Amino acid sequence: MDQASLKRASRIANVLVKQGLGYFVQEFGFKWCLPFHKRITTYKKGDSIPVRLRKSMEQLGGAYVKLGQLLSLRPDLVPQEYCDEFSKLLDKMPAFSYEKVKKIVEDELKQPLNKVFKKFDKKPIGSASIAQVHKAVLRNGKKVVVKVQRPNAKEQFHSDIQIMYFLAYKIEKYFKESTVSPVEIVKEFDRYTKDELNFLVEAENVEQFHQAFKKIKKIVTPNIYPEYTTSRVFVMDYIHGAKLAEIENSISLKTKKEIIKTISDAMFTQALDAGVFHADLHPGNILILSRQRVALLDFGIIGRLDPELKSNTIDMIVALVNHDSKAVTRILLKVGMPTERTNIENFELDVDDVIRNWNPASSIRATHVLHRLFNTCIKNHIRMPADLILLAKALVTLEGTCTQLDPQFNFIDYTKPQIARILKKQNKPAALIKRFLKKSMEAGDILSDLPEQASDLIERFKREPLKLDINDTDIGHLGRSIGFGSNKLSYSILTAALLVSGAMLVDISPKIFGYSIFSVFALSFAVVLLGILTGSMVRERLLPYGLIRRR
Repeated sequence: MDQASLKRASRIANVLVKQGLGYFVQEFGFKWCLPFHKRITTYKKGDSIPVRLRKSMEQLGGAYVKLGQLLSLRPDLVPQEYCDEFSKLLDKMPAFSYEKVKKIVEDELKQPLNKVFKKFDKKPIGSASIAQVHKAVLRNGKKVVVKVQRPNAKEQFHSDIQIMYFLAYKIEKYFKESTVSPVEIVKEFDRYTKDELNFLVEAENVEQFHQAFKKIKKIVTPNIYPEYTTSRVFVMDYIHGAKLAEIENSISLKTKKEIIKTISDAMFTQALDAGVFHADLHPGNILILSRQRVALLDFGIIGRLDPELKSNTIDMIVALVNHDSKAVTRILLKVGMPTERTNIENFELDVDDVIRNWNPASSIRATHVLHRLFNTCIKNHIRMPADLILLAKALVTLEGTCTQLDPQFNFIDYTKPQIARILKKQNKPAALIKRFLKKSMEAGDILSDLPEQASDLIERFKREPLKLDINDTDIGHLGRSIGFGSNKLSYSILTAALLVSGAMLVDISPKIFGYSIFSVFALSFAVVLLGILTGSMVRERLLPYGLIRRR
């Protein structure tokens, strides 16, 4: 580390000592950062360790507050009590001067400030560790907010992250038995921070949500202005409204229920339709507008679900609603990554215990059960996809917000019609055909590569000193047999896909003799393939095996 980094490391150590964590500073091998009189050998009693760490992060500010906020959303990386404590972190920093704001905006937009904005408020409406936000009016009269990155923010965060890496590698040896290492935590934070420091990424996120919510009239997302947006400056519409956290005690129960429906619809539309979701939908990030419309704020942390993960998530929610512990276990093992330390039998028992002890009529929230299931995965050394963990945390936050508005809110009762709607959409003929064709192509790709992969494997066996009683002729026969078998399987999959497609397309125009042309074509082609497949199977049974292999 350079001199500046050493000074920063010493500052970190001193803050930890001040918060009563000096014992751990020494245990982890950092006593060289401390003056002799501050070195201690016993643990100082007082606040819990999560509280002390949260206070230390607040005092260190910047990257450390951001690290705590990210970890508050990731119970797969740190224990739940740490997540709960880190969720209290507030990212507030003193504002930097208007002169610096003006220079950054002009440098980024390549033109004078007054050529872009008719009015630009010098006093920011918010200031945090990465940027501060100003209200402004464009030359065309549009009211906007301008997010301006702090001077040297990238350099400061990069420096802090390098120190985090240094500390993490030093601490790593104390966590050899842990499923998640300190270094992995810093790597995750490093990836997250790179996106946070590039406003073009956030602008793209906002645009994705804008497209996803076009059909939901009660959800408002700001328009962005790409011509005035760079990696360090972000301009979007100003939305006038009241934060839900500020008005929840002054609105009627009827209004609260309308808001609950709107934000719940938004979450399910985001995650299970569009495959992108707001990962931190707490009351402070929700604006209430006129006519019970809702605007969402802060798109810095979002999650994404690919089509397969979306499908598995829906299946898991259905299994959870049905109290089907075997299905839940199967899905968790399918989407997760078991390790050599995973005991599948113990995992099945743990999942069954969670499901059996949950009664939907009890005060235990459904999303907390989902959360417990993921903790069960962690306990059994099964690593879950980060975006699925983010979704679970987002649903916990959503249910907490809805229950805060209406204590009678029941997540399961709301979920059932939403899942039914999504399943109905997924089971439409066009969607089914698309999935069948996708799976058929994937299977075809795998099968077409199989002979080559088998040949490569055999060549490797020939090169390496592995004793096998196989001669060159047998190897050739084996390769042809594999190719023959893979072709049959390809024909079988394609025939099945065509038969199903033909049956589904039977009523679709244009028609001939009362039947869809597409259906007739698909079924005819399926019959031809079925004939080829049947003929090859008959020949295989009637002809001597050696003759078949010599062809």
